[in-house]
Amino acid sequence: MSEDMNQIEVRSFTAGDRVKGQVTKVEEKQVLVDIEGSKLDGIIPISELSGLHVEKAEDEVAVGDELELEVQKV
Repeated sequence: MSEDMNQIEVRSFTAGDRVKGQVTKVEEKQVLVDIEGSKLDGIIPISELSGLHVEKAEDEVAVGDELELEVQKV
């Protein structure tokens, strides 16, 4: 098993990278996503979900939704 652990590829991200993510949790003011091909989670603040004013994150996305995202900050 330790040999398998040594072969895991760690992907690093920089601002501007395009990634895909699946929504894992929707909170009132943010959304958590599992970044595809990575062991990292992303956080999307409610202000980044839409160009329009959004009261609740759940109005825009639901758990299981696939999103195309752009990394803003690492």
